[in-house]
Amino acid sequence: MSRPATATGPPLDVDPVTWFARLERAVRERDFVIATEAKRHLSRLGWDVRHAPIREAHKPRPEAAGRDSVQ
Repeated sequence: MSRPATATGPPLDVDPVTWFARLERAVRERDFVIATEAKRHLSRLGWDVRHAPIREAHKPRPEAAGRDSVQ
């Protein structure tokens, strides 16, 4: 598939923004095949992408002991 003559910017296969977006979506959807492909393309483009643990935003905190106790 060729690029249209009026296209601006780098082709999609060499645009790191496209691959970062694909990687983010793949991780969110737990699609490890696409995530691996995106990381491989980013590495080829000179980006070193490493896994960073994601904090679980919706995990409830344990309640303080005795906070709601009735005496």
